[in-house]
Amino acid sequence: MSITDPHTELPRDLPAPSDVLPAPDPDAVPVLGPRDYSRLKALAHSAPRSGTLGEGALAEWLSRCRVVPQDDLSPAVAVLGARVTFAAEGEAWQSRILVLPEEHAADDRTLSVLTPQGMALLGAEAGQWVEATGPDGRAQALRLLLVDQHPAAVFSTEQRNAPMTDGREAALRPPLLMSDEGYAHLVALAEVSQRKNPLVARLLLEEADRAELVPEGELPAAVVTLGSQVEFSDSATGATRQVQLVLPGGADLAEGRISVLSLVGAGLIGLSAGQAIDWPTQDGRLRRLSVLQVQPPPDVDGRKAGALVS
Repeated sequence: MSITDPHTELPRDLPAPSDVLPAPDPDAVPVLGPRDYSRLKALAHSAPRSGTLGEGALAEWLSRCRVVPQDDLSPAVAVLGARVTFAAEGEAWQSRILVLPEEHAADDRTLSVLTPQGMALLGAEAGQWVEATGPDGRAQALRLLLVDQHPAAVFSTEQRNAPMTDGREAALRPPLLMSDEGYAHLVALAEVSQRKNPLVARLLLEEADRAELVPEGELPAAVVTLGSQVEFSDSATGATRQVQLVLPGGADLAEGRISVLSLVGAGLIGLSAGQAIDWPTQDGRLRRLSVLQVQPPPDVDGRKAGALVS
């Protein structure tokens, strides 16, 4: 997810905040892609965050959303990580980045989606009026004017890859493939593990966010997914290992089964045979994981083997 500095000059042709414009449409339905929907659904089932709207409010909001294929999502729709330029009626324009609560900065750069304004703007389209609850508890009309779904990152490459770069060049991060179903599963796992294992959860969410999603039946056999048997080399040890990638409850190092929520497991997921990735060790050093061979998970009674262990 990208976050950007909002302190840039806004276009000169923005209408004045005092313009008389249509009232919010009470029947308007927020629109989400599968990526955002999966992350928000996981968030709705996690512990409530203090100082924000509760998980119940998010669950109710999600029940009203319309989910469309990622490729069909309009570039004018406010998504997670997008810069949104908006104004409350009669007030000056603001520019913020829509983020999850844990990514919210203690300044005016970001807007958590678990705030009244953030939830009202998420899924809306540029030009639309939406309604939020104002600081005084009364209804507040917001106009969403501009949406930039791909702003430049304010977190530099060095900051985002801090555990991985060790002061050197940006780490090797090859393109990834995931199935729609696998993506949703991994995001949910990462979200619920953030308190227990924040480093792996953050890295796994970053990998999921940059992956190309394909339908479940179209994922190539050479792509590492839950249940895959993987032969890989690790530059940190110089060893070549053969492991199966499983859910946390099925991990057993003695049997060669590693959890997708381990550092190595999170680094391998989504890679294809022949690819390599620079990935951190537990103490922050950089090592390269190179995938040599991949055997797809076997089907057992119509289900993938990797999904049988929870």
